[in-house]
Amino acid sequence: MAEEPSLFQMIREDIAAFRRETNDRLDRLVSQDAFEAERRRRDEQHAALVQDIADERAARVADIERERAARVVAVKEERDMREKVEEELRAKNAVVGLWVRWGLGFVVGLPAAALALWALLQRGVGG
Repeated sequence: MAEEPSLFQMIREDIAAFRRETNDRLDRLVSQDAFEAERRRRDEQHAALVQDIADERAARVADIERERAARVVAVKEERDMREKVEEELRAKNAVVGLWVRWGLGFVVGLPAAALALWALLQRGVGG
């Protein structure tokens, strides 16, 4: 007949099974080093994302500032051009006004002077 295992043998097998089960569980557990390495990797990834967001925001702010400066320059150039055109128009109008005044004075004044001279001559000759 088969010999029954002794109490010592049973305890020994029980302990061996417990050790195998514990070793299997420990094999599935993450080591502290692996956990810390994963935590560092995640922290670095998070820091990189935060830096990317900060860089993107800084780039956007810089783009907005460049666009604002370009608009200020464009508005100043437009204002300068408008003032230049207005000044040129004022100068042309002044010249045209001068010619109109002299021309009207000549056109109206010459016949009036001729008429006055003719009237004087008519009086003097017939008078």
